[in-house]
Amino acid sequence: AAQMMRGLHDLMQRQQQLLDRSFRAQRGQQGGGQEQGDDQADQGGRPGDGQEGSSPGDLGDSAAQQESLRHALGEMMRQMGDGLGDIPDPLGRAERAMRDATGALQRGAPGDAITPQSQALDELQQGARDFAKQLQDRLAKGWGSPGDDAGTTGEPTDRTDRDPFGRP
Repeated sequence: AAQMMRGLHDLMQRQQQLLDRSFRAQRGQQGGGQEQGDDQADQGGRPGDGQEGSSPGDLGDSAAQQESLRHALGEMMRQMGDGLGDIPDPLGRAERAMRDATGALQRGAPGDAITPQSQALDELQQGARDFAKQLQDRLAKGWGSPGDDAGTTGEPTDRTDRDPFGRP
């Protein structure tokens, strides 16, 4: 569980980096103009490609990184489902937003990727909060000792009736 929380935190950081990159690319697209196009031509790119604020390879790289994040989230969700049973709904929404962002980046439209990337980041944060609450609830229910009848009957135990060691 701790490893999954660290993984979610890492995904959030990487998503934030991609969002920052899209903002920079959009800014370059809006104010880039001819100078960047000339630089692109000197670097072997087509003139005018620099209007995206990044080389086409940079946006392609961003799209590949976004897709890699989406796959990592999918794998994490699979592990959550296998190990804990419940996958927080916001993580599914984050995965869909990441797919939308990947499509926008593949089209060379970093400005169109900003909204789904922001949504993915928000959903990842909400999913991490939901996952942490889920873990906390499981720990709270599991305070009874394994040999204690109250912990094995399947009936919910009331924490206020027991100390942390499961004693009445």
